Amino acid sequence: MQFRTNVKGERITTEYLECNHCGTQMYQEQELCIDCGSDSLSWYTQYTVYQTVFAKDPQDAFETANQIDQWLIIGGRLLLHDAGENKDE
Repeated sequence: MQFRTNVKGERITTEYLECNHCGTQMYQEQELCIDCGSDSLSWYTQYTVYQTVFAKDPQDAFETANQIDQWLIIGGRLLLHDAGENKDE
């Protein structure tokens, strides 16, 4: 994503429209797709799906989490701070 200022950042959104015909994503309500003109649009809402596991390393955590059948789901986003940042302090 490009910004026309000296400030670096990212788009934060909790919902977007996606065209079912061409896949274009739109961040404002539209009646028709801004790219192909289709009226077949679907709303997507942001959810955070996560599982807390104990593991030896990131790959082990990924593999362990994939073996778990029940995941926690919350609406919106979850901001995680890296607990490992200050390991040596």
